[in-house]
Amino acid sequence: MLSLRFNHLLVVLKIYDTGSLSETARQLNLTISAASRSLRKCQEEFGDELFVRNYQGMAPTEKCRAVVPIIRKLLANFNDLTDTKTFAPADITRTLSIAAADNAVVMILRPVLRALLREAPQMNFRLLPLSENVFRELAEGSVDLALFPTSLGETLPEHFHGLKLFDIHRVCLLRKEHPLATSYAQGKKLTRKAFLKYPKIAVELRQNARGPVFDIDTSSTHDQRKIIEVPHFLGAPYFLEDTNATLVLPHTTAEFFARMLPTLTVIPIPGEKRVYSTRLIWHERNHASSEMQWIRSVFVSTLRKNASEENQTARSEDL
Repeated sequence: MLSLRFNHLLVVLKIYDTGSLSETARQLNLTISAASRSLRKCQEEFGDELFVRNYQGMAPTEKCRAVVPIIRKLLANFNDLTDTKTFAPADITRTLSIAAADNAVVMILRPVLRALLREAPQMNFRLLPLSENVFRELAEGSVDLALFPTSLGETLPEHFHGLKLFDIHRVCLLRKEHPLATSYAQGKKLTRKAFLKYPKIAVELRQNARGPVFDIDTSSTHDQRKIIEVPHFLGAPYFLEDTNATLVLPHTTAEFFARMLPTLTVIPIPGEKRVYSTRLIWHERNHASSEMQWIRSVFVSTLRKNASEENQTARSEDL
């Protein structure tokens, strides 16, 4: 049976998160020799070095990667066991790590983080790009929550949970004077053949050269000439103002930019009927946490309130 204490395991977890023994000692208010002794105790108990030094610091071994999710869950359960106080958002001091595409930072996280800080002013946030390793990051604890569209996969792996936030469909953003925009304004039917006459700006979120983590393209626009490829949503619309290019975006993002940039407008994409959802996903390690349950509820309440206000505004504009 392992003869490890809470602080021994906490040292391993901090080294895993920081990649540094000295930074771990600083964060835990330990001397470096004390942190080193705790690490050595864990190495003896697990029969593994747990970390190897490289040019970036201390890299985890395969054994370490395997045990860290278990350690993280064990320590979280221990904290729940010892916390007998009534939960109060104002007492939360954690740093919340959220993985998301860059458009979600503006469309979703901006209002949600504002709402969280109103009730939990001591919270801190770390926003990370959505990567191809998001499920591993959630399981290991380097990410707490991720905004994950169903277009990347309807079914989540075992031990993961998801919460639908809202539905999304894809539309085209382009110049108001673009020939396609003019045809649509005149009531003419838009066709795939008409779209193929014009180039496109493609948003492909990439982590490496093997392929995109997330590609927003549609079957109707797939064969358009790709005049510019960008790795972020938020920079792409600015290339539209001086070209006849088109840009496929989630309708919430496209409508946001049409309001922000008066030279741009939104039109439908011929044959595009697919609706997908934006989800909040998390690993079961923090599923029962009172803090995380409250945080997830703020996501839902804030976004529902925003959606209701936007619908009222749209109805007013139609009158």
